[in-house]
Amino acid sequence: MIYDGQCGMEEPQPHLRGPTPPRRRPCQTVAAANMRPATSSEELRKRNSTRRTVLQTLARFLRPTGHQSRQGNAASTRPRHRSKKSNCASDEQGCSQVSGRHEAQQGSQLGVAHLGKFAHEKEMPQWLAKALVKNGYVSAHDMIPVLAQLLEHSSGTVRAYLCHPCVQHISKLRREGGFCGYRNIQMLISYIIGAKAFGAEVFGNRVPSVFDIQDLIEAAWDMGHNPQGRIETGGIKGTRKFIGTSEAQALFNSLQIPSPVQSFRDSEDGAAASKLLQAIDHYFKAGCGGNDESKKVQTTSLPPVYLQHQGHSLTVVGIEERKDGRLNLLVFDPSCRDSAVLKRHVGRRVCKDMAGAGDLAEPYRRGAKYLIKQKEFEILCLSSKTRTSASETL
Repeated sequence: MIYDGQCGMEEPQPHLRGPTPPRRRPCQTVAAANMRPATSSEELRKRNSTRRTVLQTLARFLRPTGHQSRQGNAASTRPRHRSKKSNCASDEQGCSQVSGRHEAQQGSQLGVAHLGKFAHEKEMPQWLAKALVKNGYVSAHDMIPVLAQLLEHSSGTVRAYLCHPCVQHISKLRREGGFCGYRNIQMLISYIIGAKAFGAEVFGNRVPSVFDIQDLIEAAWDMGHNPQGRIETGGIKGTRKFIGTSEAQALFNSLQIPSPVQSFRDSEDGAAASKLLQAIDHYFKAGCGGNDESKKVQTTSLPPVYLQHQGHSLTVVGIEERKDGRLNLLVFDPSCRDSAVLKRHVGRRVCKDMAGAGDLAEPYRRGAKYLIKQKEFEILCLSSKTRTSASETL
């Protein structure tokens, strides 16, 4: 249900696959999240056992291992697929799913239309498993401050709000396929770790790998969090099946990290996109606190937002208002990588008169032209609590 690729970056090309039905209805997702096992002694023993499984999984990935991420310039030397119009590459399949699945039959496993062309595979190829273990992911740190400077110098920007600057832009490896959902989860966890937010003690200083995330989701299903996901996917451990907001929510809720999901659906063209933009705009405005409203660009302490639409998922790191009144989401796309030009400005000042400074922010924008194609969106938000603050933004 999603496309894949790598950018350097421009607006991604339209996904060529035909439309696919979404997953479960969001209301069923939320209802499943509130399910709790029975309180019999047998069920209590089972619950304690699955909690131990979660702790064992966490203990495993918190041990120091080989390369967990390929950072900055090292990653930029890797060969990339490039299209004629941008540095954004697109694999043949997508990489996540809208977690509605409301047209799926209850109690049955979904197929290729929902889980991708590897919906029925039992195990991913060994070459891919080795690549994921060896290389982990591509990570760019401190891109939010660079993006803030670009927006400040953009003549078309009236105002902009950005999330916490600690969020990493985590991108997929070459040829890894449809793991966008996992990469977005990793970006949310990079916020939890960097901001020392609610749940930071769970992860320590390490972003979990794709395999760790699969183990945590499976353990979450065992604990009764969105358990329908296991029936619909047939299990995800060691596979390339797509995941969505349902699986992300199950993971965070199982670790007692609040992660409410909100859905926007409308059959009228552009209506769902308009509701989404308004909700994200309100989210960042409400999170400014006592910040100076006269500032053109404001960096907040808010978490990023997991955004799912039919065919792809993104991490929303901010919102921008243009002179003509249009709103643009500011996103980190796991199918895309930051350009070498921008990475050279990490930790440095971006000069106002730098050639094309305003255009360098364009790859991070997703406006009406991109969003209007969709009839349904889901967002997952994390708690903005830190260890030293009890204030709740959402």
